Amino acid sequence: LPIPIPCITSSLRGTVPGWIICDRKTRQTVEAICTEMGIEPPLMSKHDYITAGAALKLANSDDEETTKKAYSDAFNAVTDDVIKLASLDYVDPIIVDSGTELWDWIGYARLGRREGVRARNWGPSKRDWKDLFGALQNKTVIITFWARDEWKDDKLTGRTVLDGPPNVNYTTTSLIRLRKESKAKTDDEKYLLDLTESIDNKALELTDSLLTGESITFGNLMSLLR
Repeated sequence: LPIPIPCITSSLRGTVPGWIICDRKTRQTVEAICTEMGIEPPLMSKHDYITAGAALKLANSDDEETTKKAYSDAFNAVTDDVIKLASLDYVDPIIVDSGTELWDWIGYARLGRREGVRARNWGPSKRDWKDLFGALQNKTVIITFWARDEWKDDKLTGRTVLDGPPNVNYTTTSLIRLRKESKAKTDDEKYLLDLTESIDNKALELTDSLLTGESITFGNLMSLLR
């Protein structure tokens, strides 16, 4: 969701969003936009789970045990921060940005980064994912994902799917897709929100352009889902 939306909506409800941010660039963007708009910034992780120096060492290392330890430490640090946010009654929603990076870290912590290994052995990683988000079942949780091209029978389908755990709907109640139509002439035509899966409101499942333009707000989405 656009960065200011959870901050504005939470302030109206008397809560504060808690943000788990996996990369420095996103954290800097959140801080800059909140400052520009005069919005109280969310509670968010102020440290790098994987520092730039550590990332550089990992890129040049073939030692799988070193790789596993680095990503295990990162995932444990994320877990500690999630537990802290979950313990605060005034924090809601909790946002994880991004689920794609977090899923990669879980897999690397378990299996290293050898090509092809993770695809065959994602069971333990999936349990780690389910345990983490199962602990947040009493909170509103938003997880962002990157998109990737969908392949079927070794061919591109022309569609995109979320880049994250298989069967992610085991830990989510609704999946939405945000689209930007670059050739659109107005914001209402340019920014589109689709509801791809939902157990919150089955009647609206598979609805394209459920919200558009300025109507894409956290409050509007939640009112439709609940």
